[in-house]
Amino acid sequence: MVTLVYDEIVKKICDEKQIQVELVHSKVKDKLQQLSDLVSREGAAHIVANELGVDLFEIIRKNGLKINKISPGMRGVGVSGKILRLYPVRSFKKENREGKVGSFLIGDETGVMRIVLWDLNHIKLMEEGTLKEELILKITDGYTRDNNGYKEMHLGNRSEIVVNPPGIQIGEVKFNQDRENAYAKKQIKELSQ
Repeated sequence: MVTLVYDEIVKKICDEKQIQVELVHSKVKDKLQQLSDLVSREGAAHIVANELGVDLFEIIRKNGLKINKISPGMRGVGVSGKILRLYPVRSFKKENREGKVGSFLIGDETGVMRIVLWDLNHIKLMEEGTLKEELILKITDGYTRDNNGYKEMHLGNRSEIVVNPPGIQIGEVKFNQDRENAYAKKQIKELSQ
C-alpha cells in the first residue's frame, strides 16, 4: 500500500489543480470538521483530492516515488533513478519454463534499489547496450518485493522504461560501493576466510 504523508498529498493536489496550499489546507480542515475528526488528516486530504478529481494513485503510477518511499508489496508503482550498476542477463530453465532475467541497481537522493527485468523487450535494452551506467531512467507500473531485507522492483510486460526522460534530474546518489562489492559473485578459488 502506498502511504503518503499529509504534506506530500497537499503538494500533489496543488501541482495537479494549480491551486494554493492554503486553499487545500482549508478544505482539509473543513472536511475534518464535517467528519467530526473521525478520519486522520491524511485521510481527509485523500477525500479532498478525490473530490477535486485528483487521482493520487495514478499520479504515483505515472510519476513514481522516491526510493525511500517504496516498500515491498506495492503494485503499479514507478520510480526514477540513475543506473549505478548493470548485472549480466541470465538465462534460466525451470521445469517446463525457460527464459531470461536482467537486473540493475538504480539510485536517487534517498536510496538505492534493484530493478529486475522479466520482459524480453526490456531485457533487449540491456543486451543491445541501450541501458548504461549513469543514465537516468523513469520506470512505471512495476511491483515491489523484499529480497533478503532489500527492496526490489520487478518489471513485467505492462511496465515501461524511459531513458533520460525530460524534466527529471537526480541529485547526488549515496551508493556504498564497498558494501556492494562485499556481496559480489566470486569464484570458489577467490574466497577467503
